[in-house]
Amino acid sequence: MVELEEVFSSRGRVRVLRLLSEMRELKITHICERAKMSYVYASKHLLFLEKHDIVCHKTFGRVRLFRLNKNNIKALKIRDLMDHWEKTKQPSKQ
Repeated sequence: MVELEEVFSSRGRVRVLRLLSEMRELKITHICERAKMSYVYASKHLLFLEKHDIVCHKTFGRVRLFRLNKNNIKALKIRDLMDHWEKTKQPSKQ
């Protein structure tokens, strides 16, 4: 079982989680572009997250689409946290 600190211990990993929370599904090249990280670095984080069942992928030929694992309650809670965090960053309309 992965500890919370391990999941959030890397800024790169948090960027990957934030992107997948926002975009729901992305190719690794799009993750690299949007998170401004190398392919190797993004692959390392995705492999870690997949190993711990937080992220999963589906393959279409040579293309792999990554997303948060909808069957993992921790992944869903991470998405909820990221969504809530983004909403609270925006100024409230009063």
